[in-house]
Amino acid sequence: MLLSSDRTNQAKMLLIATGVGFAVDSTLLNLEVYRFPNGSAIGWLPPLWMSVLWIQFATTLRYCLNWLSGRYVFSALLGFAGAPLAFVGGEKIGAVSFDSPRLTNLLILGSLWAIAIPLLIYISDRIHSDASVDATYRGFSSPVKV
Repeated sequence: MLLSSDRTNQAKMLLIATGVGFAVDSTLLNLEVYRFPNGSAIGWLPPLWMSVLWIQFATTLRYCLNWLSGRYVFSALLGFAGAPLAFVGGEKIGAVSFDSPRLTNLLILGSLWAIAIPLLIYISDRIHSDASVDATYRGFSSPVKV
């Protein structure tokens, strides 16, 4: 946030992404797609660190993932394939575990992310549609092309 030249819109995006991520993760937990071995403060809610990951992801939408702007089908495909791969990696380090049937649960996970990622790209496109707002980081001389 300190580096963003458009803090108001960036803050909106972070809050929205946190809400979307919370909804996705809560749904997946309550469908018993996966579990977090260390649990969370409230059993049916995802751990706080999961929301932090969504906040971090949201910071990339305007800058390094701006090439996905308007590419909603492609971003859905990335969400469908990328989320299960990322979570399988998380499973290997003990951060998450999948319930049975594993393949079905990975498909459910990918399907929700195939909705969430293009939704967040679309929202980011709308929030940052004002061409008069420069998409730069403070202290850097060249603007990011969006």
